[in-house]
Amino acid sequence: MKVNLQTDDGWELFEVDRNSKELKKRNISLGSGCSLGNKCSLGDGCGLGDGCRLGDECLLGSGCILGNECGLGDGCILGDECILGNECILGNRCRLGYGCILGDGCVLGNGCRLSRSPLYIIGTRHLFCQYSQNEIKIGCCIQNIDKWLSNYKQIGEREGYNSTEIKEYGLYLKLAKKLMNTKATT
Repeated sequence: MKVNLQTDDGWELFEVDRNSKELKKRNISLGSGCSLGNKCSLGDGCGLGDGCRLGDECLLGSGCILGNECGLGDGCILGDECILGNECILGNRCRLGYGCILGDGCVLGNGCRLSRSPLYIIGTRHLFCQYSQNEIKIGCCIQNIDKWLSNYKQIGEREGYNSTEIKEYGLYLKLAKKLMNTKATT
């Protein structure tokens, strides 16, 4: 397969296989069954797990790690040191900023852009995630963070959560609020 690799003069196209000297020299590893589309570029220190599939013209910055069976659509760009868990799927033209971390099984649609890692917690009962700049999604319910903080106990009781679970999700909400305030000031 052909892949662009970093050189002192920029990027250069090389013919490689999993055991290529050029890959070893750059500390790049490709798991078994990996496939790279046309004009893909891999930064130094990249590691792709078994069965990874990259579409055409993908660019992975230095130190990116992809778990097993990840799939990237055409034109995806990952900043340096991004980490994708097993079986992550990115649609066409996705952009991940420096150091983004996605857990196992994460799916991003076409054109998705993340400048940093989203808040994503697998709670005792439901997934807890930052849905937008100031909205939180718990299970299927999406609300503004302030509305959640004001009403999470009543919502939890109405949805059949026990007191320990209500306390757990309350802590997640307080953490999310702190992180959102931090992001707003940076």
